[in-house]
Amino acid sequence: MAHPLVDIVMPEALGLIWHEHCHQVQIGPFSFPGDVSIPVSDSGNELAREGWLNVPFAGRPPVSAGLEGEGSDADATELLRAALEDHLVPGSPDHQRLVDEIARCLLIHSTFGAGEKWHEESRVVFERASEGATLFEILIRRAQVRVGEGVHYLQQKDGEQAMYEYLLARLLYYGAHLISPATPGVLYEMGVLTHDLAHQLKVDDGKDQESWKIPLAAEASHFLSRSLKDEGIRDSTPALFLLGANQETVGELKASVDSYKGFLDSPAANTYPHVSDAAKDRLKDIVGDGFNKVHP
Repeated sequence: MAHPLVDIVMPEALGLIWHEHCHQVQIGPFSFPGDVSIPVSDSGNELAREGWLNVPFAGRPPVSAGLEGEGSDADATELLRAALEDHLVPGSPDHQRLVDEIARCLLIHSTFGAGEKWHEESRVVFERASEGATLFEILIRRAQVRVGEGVHYLQQKDGEQAMYEYLLARLLYYGAHLISPATPGVLYEMGVLTHDLAHQLKVDDGKDQESWKIPLAAEASHFLSRSLKDEGIRDSTPALFLLGANQETVGELKASVDSYKGFLDSPAANTYPHVSDAAKDRLKDIVGDGFNKVHP
């Protein structure tokens, strides 16, 4: 079953063509062992062809962190064949288009291709990219821009475009997480973003709300829990409250009570008085529903 975001927003996102090769191959910042196939998009995969990520590598300076970079309408299979046969000049426009498409394919598959072939291998190839520190900064900046765009479209009541922006932000943050998996700020931002998706997403095409809301809430809980290992996140953000809200959504009521109480006992409760009021309301509702009798 596809990830709920892919299923709702961009069903064709995992449409990839995997090309086998025999030897270690370096394409831009990505190194592919001989037993790991190289992905390019199939003709219907618009997400992998759009210019939401352009990557730096030796001989190519960092790309501006604007909303959109250059996409690709080239035949990436032909470009890859030329690259494997040493007919593609490194750093040329066609080479850059190929590198960027491969980067987007790797990131899409790493983020949403769980259970599919080459999923773990894609993660490893992406996280070991050269110029990793520069790529990390680009991913974070572009993710922040996309979140801002998503908020804008939500305010304009354009839910479809807002979901697309959030999908891109989710991809970009996850790429940063792959490159630096222990950075608590990235984990927290992914948790917040996924929380917003779980609790603000509206679908009008007949899909069962629980089929996407509960998996997203569980995913938000996962990222928020990991971010809370950092004292600064616990003490200066509403992460504990958000964790409680998502635990409540997936039915983990005892855990959600502990999270709400933990938030109220933290310094963050004074920083976010409105969130504190919401935590008290949720605790009152849960306890008032007989929580203590059901879960002594």
